[in-house]
Amino acid sequence: MNTVALFGAGLMGQRVAELLQRWPDVALAAVVSRNRPEWLRDVPWYPNVDELSETTGFLIDFSLPGGTGAAANWCRANMVPMISGTTGLEEADREALEHAAELVPVLWAPNLSRGLNLVLRSVVEAAASLPRDIPVRITDVHHVHKKDQPSGTALLLAHAIASARGVRPEDCLVLSMGSDAPRAGMVQCVSHREGEAVGAHRVTFYCRHEQIEFSHEAEERDIYAAGAIEAGFWLLKQPAGLYSAAEWLAPPNSEV
Repeated sequence: MNTVALFGAGLMGQRVAELLQRWPDVALAAVVSRNRPEWLRDVPWYPNVDELSETTGFLIDFSLPGGTGAAANWCRANMVPMISGTTGLEEADREALEHAAELVPVLWAPNLSRGLNLVLRSVVEAAASLPRDIPVRITDVHHVHKKDQPSGTALLLAHAIASARGVRPEDCLVLSMGSDAPRAGMVQCVSHREGEAVGAHRVTFYCRHEQIEFSHEAEERDIYAAGAIEAGFWLLKQPAGLYSAAEWLAPPNSEV
C-alpha cells in the first residue's frame, strides 16, 4: 500500500484527499495545514510540516507561496519525492525546490491536467512554426478567490511561447486588464475572475487573415487532483531531479 502526505487543505487539497479514498492501493497518511480542515476524518493532522512524522511514499503540495519552500525542505531532509501544483511561487520557494531536487525527484507544474498539457504541446508547436512577430493573446478565467493574476498556467503558456520563438519572456510578455488587441511580437495575458469558475485558458494567434486558437476548460478540480496522484506514482520511478509536466506526460522513448 502506497501512502501520500498532503500539504495544504484548501479546495485542491480537499479534492486530492477525497479522490485518494477511491484510488486503488494508496492511502492518505497525513495532512499538513495551518488549521485543521473540517472535512478531515481519521487521518493525522499537523499545523507545521516539521512535525510530520508519518512514513510516506510521496508528498503532494497544494499550499500557498511560501509554504512550498517549507515542504521542499522537509522532502529533502526525509528523502521523500514531491509533487507541487502551487502557483505564484516566491524565489525562495523555487530555490528550495531546486535544492530538494538534488536528492529526491521533484515535479512542479502550475497545471497538472493532462488535457491542458496536451494543449500546451500544440501551442509550442504553433509558436515554433509561425513567424515570431505574430501577436498572441492568452486569456485565463478563474474563480474570484484566486489571488494570482495572470494564473500560473497562463504564465506557463506565455513562457513556452517565448521559448519556442527564441526570445526572452520579459521582451514580449505584456499583462493587460483590458481588451486591446496585442501588437506585433507581443504575448498578451488577460485575466478574468468570475464566480466559481474552475479554470479556462485560451491562446489565440492573430495571423494575417486568420486566427488560430487553442483552448482548454476544466469542468471540475478532480482533473488536477488525479493528475497530482498520477504524477506521484510516475515520480516514484524517477531518479532525483526537477521535472516538468511535459516530462511526466511525454510519450515513451521520446525526448522532451
